[in-house]
Amino acid sequence: MKVLLIGGEGSLINSLTDRFYKEGHRIFRITGARFIKTANSHVFEQYDFPYDSPVIGEIFESADPDIVVFTGAFDPLFDWKGETSHTAVKYTSCLLSLLIAFSSAGKSRFIYLSSQEVFSGWHDGRLEETAEPENTDNRGMVLIEAENLCRSFRKDRGADVVTLRLGTFCHCPESLADTMDPVSAMCLHALRDRQVNFAEKHELSLLFERDVVQFVIQAAFAQECEDGLYNIAPDQVMSEEGLARLIAACAQPSGKKKDETPQVEVCDSGMERKEKTILSNALFRKKFGINHFADPKTEIDGILAYMRAHPAVFLQDVPEGETFRHRFMRRFGWAVRSLVPFVENVVLFIPFFMLNNRATGSQYFAKIDFYLLYVLLFAVVHGQQQAIVSAMLSTAGYIFRQMYQRTGFDVILDYNTYIWIAQLFIVGLTVGYLHDTIRKLRAEAAEDHDYMAEQLNDIRDINSSNVRVKDALETQVISQNDSIGKVYRMVSDLDRYSADEVLFYAAGLLKEMMSSEDIAIYSCTGPVFARLFTATSAKARTLGNSIRRGTLGQLSREVSSRRVFINRSLDPGLPMMASGVYRDDQILMLVMIWTLPWEMMTLGEADRLAVICALIRDSVYRADRYLAVLENQRFIGKARVLGKEAFSNLLKVHHEADLHGLTEVTLLAVPVTRDTLRSQSETVWRVLRSTDYMGTLDDGFLYVLLTNTGAAGAAVVLRRLAGAGIAMRTVPFPEKGGAGGRES
Repeated sequence: MKVLLIGGEGSLINSLTDRFYKEGHRIFRITGARFIKTANSHVFEQYDFPYDSPVIGEIFESADPDIVVFTGAFDPLFDWKGETSHTAVKYTSCLLSLLIAFSSAGKSRFIYLSSQEVFSGWHDGRLEETAEPENTDNRGMVLIEAENLCRSFRKDRGADVVTLRLGTFCHCPESLADTMDPVSAMCLHALRDRQVNFAEKHELSLLFERDVVQFVIQAAFAQECEDGLYNIAPDQVMSEEGLARLIAACAQPSGKKKDETPQVEVCDSGMERKEKTILSNALFRKKFGINHFADPKTEIDGILAYMRAHPAVFLQDVPEGETFRHRFMRRFGWAVRSLVPFVENVVLFIPFFMLNNRATGSQYFAKIDFYLLYVLLFAVVHGQQQAIVSAMLSTAGYIFRQMYQRTGFDVILDYNTYIWIAQLFIVGLTVGYLHDTIRKLRAEAAEDHDYMAEQLNDIRDINSSNVRVKDALETQVISQNDSIGKVYRMVSDLDRYSADEVLFYAAGLLKEMMSSEDIAIYSCTGPVFARLFTATSAKARTLGNSIRRGTLGQLSREVSSRRVFINRSLDPGLPMMASGVYRDDQILMLVMIWTLPWEMMTLGEADRLAVICALIRDSVYRADRYLAVLENQRFIGKARVLGKEAFSNLLKVHHEADLHGLTEVTLLAVPVTRDTLRSQSETVWRVLRSTDYMGTLDDGFLYVLLTNTGAAGAAVVLRRLAGAGIAMRTVPFPEKGGAGGRES
């Protein structure tokens, strides 16, 4: 099965990737960012594109996923600390883009992770899915609209969109900025400040990362999700004070360091919490089942251990491996980059000032205006802004030089001074303006070029991905046993066999196609009972020769709804997979597969089993129509007794199946005459089941073939026959051309 995971770099998306990979699925991923240094080795194909990129639809078509998981409210790519209005617009547009691409692709299931933050205020009881969300802050309102958007796509477009609303989500942070949830924030304060504050009378339902991963897996592989929204929260509710004391106890080291390290103080912050939200998991538990939740103490110990192992990140607020120069540039780099042109301007003014002073009394250089060259230099290199600064410095240097021989008052009153200053500024500003304009045009051209190059790279990446996926699927189709062509070719061979032979050969075909040694096929004799027709092993006969379909629970409900049953709960009393063979609205047969590798218990394998059952039905239907045409030739008169040729073929088929362990049959016989044949056959027929047969071999005996019946079952039938006045006895199968009744 192919799974498409959508989310930025973080522990949640990595945990989902690892879990789906362990389940044996092929992982595709959309990272939401253009530049990702590394890719998870478990990911089959990674797409480094923004969620609202124009190529998202092509990515969905290329990956063709069976399951799509979007981390949504817990995606680290969306920064809710800064400009939340911009983040709100981006979040909504990205989710809409993903849903449109998903609904266009069609067949898969989309799982969106929401948060309990859709609620605000104080709620005394547990909130169910029917409660109306209400929140006034930007993040809460955006999450409410996101849930409404998912609901709209499910209701109006018929898309299989499932929203999982999580409780207080907690995880092990990978950086200081990642310590957003209550548990990691308290752990940080416990290690850094040796103090944990709590709000009195406030309660939390802590949902840890490993639980979220498990519940996403359950929702992803469920046959159907009738409801589009499910709350997920633990049964245990912990007070904030209790959480603080638990963290304080876990934060105290053991051994010799315990006496050297100060105790962690637990203090009442004095703040009154005006919000309390506890979600009810009743609907999720009813639909999917909840086995257990993670132990808070174990999770807290893991978080504290990780923080202690990375003290520079959490305790000193320094990224690992960062030097002093990197820290300085990270904090003040913007100021350094802004001041460099000004410092350069002032430093270069000094040599130009000295050159101008030396050239004043020179015979050869007196007419060279070094200040003008200085202004032009900075106008050409740095543009208008630095041209103004250099012109101002040049003006100050010019006036200062003139004051060597004249008073400042004379310099200011001299109109030549203003003409020179105007010339300097006009030339500098003009050249600087041209420089800025050309640079702007070049930047726009470079931006257009980068955009087109990015689009070209996107096309190349998608094409390369399509080629890899095509090659992988081509290899799968050619080299594996589950290609549709091979399924059709093998099942179409059943058309060569008779009605009884079809099902025996179908059992062997299912063994090969489903990689299972334990196959059972039951014929449904009515709306209540099903009778075993063939089984390939003792395990496949676990349910017995005759079963009441209503006692099979979920299997009966799934098959009655024309769906393939998958035993995800691993109930030992039920097969691992089962499907019905239908004709119109009736179930003709039940096909059961008792042993199946876990990696094959997927929706894809279920679809393949449904296709095989449909092809088997067609083969059985053709054989039945053929027998209906020849019914007058097969039976003796109006009696339900097969003639010699038809009954001989039937005995041969069932005897060979018995020898190969596909069934268990018993042959009974009683001497009859031509006059008593009809009356005795009618009496015998009333005792038999609809799956048994009667026939003659022209040797003076009436034979009864008991299908799927051993010695114990035959004894029961013989007693019933004796009660009806028919003295039959068990006989061996006749040799070719012989008579079984005489051999006994």
